[in-house]
Order: sequence, then structure tokens, then C-alpha cells
Amino acid sequence: KYWLGLHNQKPVVISGILDDLHSHSADLLNRRLAEESITVQENFPLRPGKTAALALLAQPEQAESALIHHGFRRWGEIADGMTENTFHQRLSQNGVATYVAGNALSESEREQVVQQLVGYDHIIISLHQMQLKAVRGFGITEDMIKLINQLAETRKATLVIFGSAYAVRKFRSAEDFHKIVFAYQETTYTLEATAAVVVNHARSKGQIPVMIKHNSDT
Repeated sequence: KYWLGLHNQKPVVISGILDDLHSHSADLLNRRLAEESITVQENFPLRPGKTAALALLAQPEQAESALIHHGFRRWGEIADGMTENTFHQRLSQNGVATYVAGNALSESEREQVVQQLVGYDHIIISLHQMQLKAVRGFGITEDMIKLINQLAETRKATLVIFGSAYAVRKFRSAEDFHKIVFAYQETTYTLEATAAVVVNHARSKGQIPVMIKHNSDT
């Protein structure tokens, strides 16, 4: 420590530190990293049709909220400052009906979701507020798995994962989905980059970094 001069401690100048940390060059770098990382596993081309989007929130405090505890809601019906994220704003602007639900859904509530979405040709299912730890299933509950599998069985479904790519192993098979989109994390940058891929058909450049082995028992 003496050789490094640590005994001559100097206070850190924090004036303007936020501007230094969030510089224009840093913003551009983060945006480019997000755009370069989005990965799409595609099985077959999507035909034109009526599309809806369903956001599933993995955090339990959101699932227990009175806002969405009973079944699911349209984004526009949710109050108390719970606004659409960038991803769903882009979808809404392109005529996609957007819905949101928590991670605790009863069998009757799951059936309600399925019936509400029955008139759509294509469903974009996105996983949000995921946990980092695999031991906790990344926050993905059995209720969420059952609902996603059921929707994938009945119509073309795109699965968008704003979290660990390993989370895809929670589902039966990649072939159940029209597309799987890996965003790897949930930031403003990845939300915008993913929207560009899903809505504007921007070319995805990422490559899946893990082996996908699905849960055949789910």
C-alpha cells in the first residue's frame, strides 16, 4: 500500500461525477452492446395476423399487488404509476394490444387469460423483473410456466426473456415457440433494442451462449 501511495489519501472529487459516469460515449456504448447482443432463435416465418403482447412479472411483490392480483389487465387499465415499459410502448404504438399479469395465477385465472387472447393469431410473451439466481428459478413460477406452455400450444407464440438465457430450460421445447428472443437483462437499452427486433424486424446479431436443455416434465 505504501508503494502505491495509499498512505497519501486524497479525497475523491464527486462534483459532476454523474455526468462523468453517464457520458454520451458511455450511453452510445451501452446502446451498441444491447443492439449487438439481442439473440433470436427462429423456427418459421410469422404470417400477418392479429397480435397481442402479454408481460409476466416475476417479482412476487408485483404478483401480490391489488393492481394485477385478480387475473390480468390491459396496460392502459393499470394505475398508481405502473406504466408501460419501453418495450410495450413500442408494441402499443404499432397496434399491438398489451396486457400484464403477475406470477401467481390460479387455474381459473389462467383460463381467463387464454380466453381473452383466443382471438389473436400471435402472442408475444415477455418475462420481466426476473431474478438472477437459478436456484430460485429466476422468479419463474409454475403458474407462469403452465400459462406460457398453454398459450404456446394454442397459437403462435414468441417468448421474450429479459433475464438469464438459462431460464428457457424451464419450458418444454424451443419448437413450441414461433421465436425465442434473448435479451439477457432488463435495461432501457435492452428494452429498446428488443423492441426494434420484434416490432421493426431489425436484424439480431447475438448468438446463444448456452446449451438449451428443456424441462420435458413440465
